Amino acid sequence: MLDVSIRLDVLNLLARLRDDEGMALLYITHDIASARYLCDEAYVMYAGQMVEGGPAESVINDPQHPYTRLLVESSPDPERSMASEGTSVFEDVGTLGEPPSLVNPPNGCRFHPRCPHALDKCRTSFPPRTTTKDGGWVHCWLHDGADAQPGAAGGPPTAA
Repeated sequence: MLDVSIRLDVLNLLARLRDDEGMALLYITHDIASARYLCDEAYVMYAGQMVEGGPAESVINDPQHPYTRLLVESSPDPERSMASEGTSVFEDVGTLGEPPSLVNPPNGCRFHPRCPHALDKCRTSFPPRTTTKDGGWVHCWLHDGADAQPGAAGGPPTAA
């Protein structure tokens, strides 16, 4: 990590190179705020599996995968209301244990041991890619149509 002012200078330099010179960037980070600032598209990976991707603003503002939602909620955001609708995904994930072993990862979706919305099939098979309304995509059984019931227990999580 860099000092905040130096980090902003580096991000501004990268943005200027991208815009003025037409330079393509592959920016790998855990910092959602800087990804929102710098990237046109965002891709989220959990334990070596790509779980969501698409236009950065859509992925960050309306996360479809429970892990993406956890990442977004863990990022400080002064615009996010403290009195958000629903419960925080932290309340759901807090007691579900440690991240999986990368040496011996679990079957299915690797986030299932910590996912508050996990279905039985999450434990056995990795979900197919489902296209989202904004042109992005998500690998999550909650969005395959058969089990997805927005607003119902076990249905797709809603962004806070």
